[in-house]
Order: sequence, then structure tokens, then C-alpha cells
Amino acid sequence: MTMNKKNIFIFLLMALPTLLLTSCLKDQEDTFDEPASIRLSKYLQNTADILTGSENGWVLDYFPDREQSYGGYSYTLKFDGDSGDVEVRTELANPTDAFVSKFKLVGDDGPVLTFDTYNTAMHFFATPSQSNYEGYDGDFEFIILSATAEEIVLKGKRSGNVMYMHPLTVSSEEYQTQLNDFKTDLVFDTAAGVIDGAADTLHIYSNDHWIDIELPDSLIEAPFCYDADGISLYQPVTISGKTVRVFKYDAENGALVAQEDASVVFSGLLIPSIVTSAIGETISTGNSSTTLSYTFNLADKFNYSSDVDWITVSASGKELTINVGANTTGSPRVGHVIVESQGETVAIAITQIEVADLTGNFLMSGLDSDEANFTFNATITKTGDNDYTLAFDYVYNGTYPQSFQMTWDESANRFAIKSGQYMGRVTNSRGVEYYSWLVFMDPTASYWTSNSTAYTAYLNPVVTADGKTMLTVSGSFSSYQVGVLSMCVSTESSISDSSNLLGYYDYFSNIVFTKQ
Repeated sequence: MTMNKKNIFIFLLMALPTLLLTSCLKDQEDTFDEPASIRLSKYLQNTADILTGSENGWVLDYFPDREQSYGGYSYTLKFDGDSGDVEVRTELANPTDAFVSKFKLVGDDGPVLTFDTYNTAMHFFATPSQSNYEGYDGDFEFIILSATAEEIVLKGKRSGNVMYMHPLTVSSEEYQTQLNDFKTDLVFDTAAGVIDGAADTLHIYSNDHWIDIELPDSLIEAPFCYDADGISLYQPVTISGKTVRVFKYDAENGALVAQEDASVVFSGLLIPSIVTSAIGETISTGNSSTTLSYTFNLADKFNYSSDVDWITVSASGKELTINVGANTTGSPRVGHVIVESQGETVAIAITQIEVADLTGNFLMSGLDSDEANFTFNATITKTGDNDYTLAFDYVYNGTYPQSFQMTWDESANRFAIKSGQYMGRVTNSRGVEYYSWLVFMDPTASYWTSNSTAYTAYLNPVVTADGKTMLTVSGSFSSYQVGVLSMCVSTESSISDSSNLLGYYDYFSNIVFTKQ
């Protein structure tokens, strides 16, 4: 027989007077030997001793937002009982950056750890801003659920999220450095496991700090926090009857192994795009013989070959080595490194070319902001020892010369271009004249570098199989790849901040400069 919610509520109402009556019996003895205030004071003192007793401090897996929608983030905390200071580091900042403020242990309907003066790191997710007036639903006050020298369990007063702290065995700076190294070493974002005969797939969304685990008949979605040697989920999940929460990284085999049950193993799917992400899809060198060395995790787990005899490839551990012979043909040339794994193959172009081969006339082609094909005349001219000017004729409602400055990067054998450069003038159909500025955008033209001159894009030399010399665009800003060069305009001859920019006049994607 089951009881519906209404009946349960009525039952509680009927039971309430009895409960109240029972609790008021005069002869009832106190369960504890000491008053609650003294017990709380002793508990807080014991917790303070535990917090300050860890020589290197503590690591906290911090989960903001009551739905954990932002995933989790690593914090390290070192408490000083004499000064009342806490030194905070976080994966959101450089490992060398320490943020110091005060902390307290107080009684507030139970024992509470509070960071009671502003701390840039500790208050980040709890601080509202102009663009996010509610903040990120983060905590800086935590109810202490339990505290031992091995583990402290907290509950965010605001979010209600349960979070875990463990003592550090290394300095907080070293821990955060190790964590960053692990994030770099985790080169795969998909891993496969066979747990109790069931084929499961793990997808890692590193930017979101979330994972998906595809089971034969269901999908697990879980937020996680990076550790120095693996990942910790917000709460345990069950895979083929096995309950797990913490995964440690097996660097030798490229796998994530559950701490709670070593039979739960997800081996990284090593596809060739891991190699191109680490070293690029095109590489340019001069005509002299050279050795190119690249370091990335699991480099030796792929099969390498070359389609020309002047390129040889070898790999050992994290090191990939490409030897390129001298080019004595008198012309630019191209060969390819072939990468094969998991039944997939990619070819990485190795171009031998000198900067002298890259001056002169080009055709600039691609798609404009209306997704229409365009072709402009362009010229690259040497203006200094390593300085060059790229000029092109922008054609729309007239022809308007534009130009920007470049520097030849000898070490990478490519041109480097700074954002925020003045390029020229353009006039719209109503005769209004604007100043034109070079701005980088991501491939979807959703994010831009504004007027900043802090970002660099590159023009990379490529020689095609039929001998054509081309330049292609690459680079990054913040966490975005440069995919678009934009003509942003202003009515002023300088742009002190982004408010001086009216927006883009036109932009160009899929850009290729072809030597004429």
C-alpha cells in the first residue's frame, strides 16, 4: 500500500502535537554533557587546528552554481592561524599568482568557514558584474559538514553544493603547475572503455568542465574538476554497476582509471588531429637543412611516414622529430608528413621557401561578409630588415587602397601581423568617409579583437602540388582561432577604445594570397 503526498502531509500534522508534547517532558535528560555553544566552540577550534595544521595547505574542488552548470575549478588554500590570512591560488590564474585575504570560523546555525574580506580569486564566482548582475552563483561561505586531517567536506551556503578538500603534499604553486601540465597532457577528448563487457564512450568537454559518458542504454552527464593527476566528478556516477567519482590519469597508456575501481578504464582515442593540433597543419622552413622538434603527450603512439625522401620522421615518448634536408633545387618545394592512427590519416605539409620568394604581386581571394566570392589585387613589399607591407585594393562601390604592416618571423618562417592597425579609408554609397582598421575575428565572426594591438595573426607560406605559392591565415586571440580579417571603421583618425569603432565595414574569411 502506498501513501500519496496529501496523506503523508496529514499524517505529519497529526503526529506534530505528539512530537511537541514528547519534547517538553520535564524529566527528559540532556543528551550531551556540554551546552551546544561550548560544543560548537570546541568543534570550530578543532577545525581551525586541522586547517592550519596542513603544512602545504589544502586543495578544494570548487563547484559554483547550484546546478553546477559551469563545472568545477581547482583552488588551493593555505591557512595561517596566527594572522588569520588565507593564501588562495586557482587554475583560473597563473600558478605564481597568490591572492591573500582573511578567513574566519564562525558559528552560524552550525560551523561555518567564511572568507570575510574580499579575495579576487575566492569571490570571483560570487561577485556580480555589469554584464552578470547575479554573479555565477558561487560561494565564499561554507558550512563545515565534517573535518579530519585527511578530508574536509563543505557545503556552499549559497549554492548548497557539497565540495571536498584534501591536504596538499606539495606547495600550492607546484600543485597548480602540475594541474596545468596535466591539462596539456590530456590531448584526447574522447575515450573508449569496455566495462563488464559493455562498450562505453567518454567525451571530455574541457572548456566547459563537463563530461558525457555514453552507456549502451543511457547517457551520463556530469560536471568535473581538474586535479593535478586526473579529474574529479561533482558526485559519484554508476557505470555497469560500479560507482566511481575520481579518475586518475595513466600517462603511459593515455587512459583515465577510476580510483574507486581500477576495472573502470577509459583509453584515449588517439586520432591524427591530435598531432595537427600540437604542431599545425602546415609547417614552413627555409632552404637550409633543419631539425624540427615538437613536444606533446603520447607523440609516439601514432604512425608516421613521409611522401618525399628529404623528410624523415621519428618519435619517442613525448618528442616528435622531423628532419628536413637542404633544398638545392632553386625553387620552393613541398613534402608531407603522413600521420596514421585509428584508421584515419592526415597529411601535414612541409614547405621549404625563402622570404625573398614571397615579395611581389598576389591575388587575395576568399569570401566577404555577404558570403560572396571576392578577388583583390595585392602586393607584398619589403620596407626594412624584417619589415614588410601588404597592400591590397579593396573593391566595393569603388576601389580603396588598404595596407597593413608585417614582420618576418625567421624562427617560424612566416609573416606576423599585429591587430588594431590603421589600413586606409573607405567611402560608403552615400559618400560618407571612414577610417579603416585591421581587426581579427574568430571563424564565425562572433568575437573580435576590437582595437587591441596585443594579438598576432600569421601568414603561412604554402606550396601546392602544382607549384603555386600561397599564403594562408592562422593565429589566435583569447581562446579563439583567427579565421577572419575584418575592416572595422571609425569616423576618427584614432581609436582609443572600442567605442570609437562603429563596427565592421566588411570582413574576409577563407583568405588565400596566391603569388602571381
